Amino acid sequence: MVTESRSIATMKAFYSDRLHVEANANLMAELVGGNDRSALITIAAICDSGLEARIALALPGLAAAGKKEFDDAFRHDGGIGTFSARISVAYYLGLIDKTIKNQLTDIRHIRSAVAH
Repeated sequence: MVTESRSIATMKAFYSDRLHVEANANLMAELVGGNDRSALITIAAICDSGLEARIALALPGLAAAGKKEFDDAFRHDGGIGTFSARISVAYYLGLIDKTIKNQLTDIRHIRSAVAH
């Protein structure tokens, strides 16, 4: 039987409830105790989730949406389902400036390089 790594388990727990993380200490332990690859992927996941939360709060329809509508909007094949799309939407809504947009894009590229 194949067991999943601690990194994958931590990220799954992080994504089980996108707007609330009960095990924040687990994420910090992953950043400090994991390898560079898992730290980069975890940092990118934190940034991605932060964008998701900011966008959801900025769009009245999403802020008031139920779980299904929320999940549909952020589903991978949804309109704002990718890290790249979230970066762009956050920038165009004025939630982040050009410097942050460029930094998040760099994080996205680095994450993609180490994750695939």
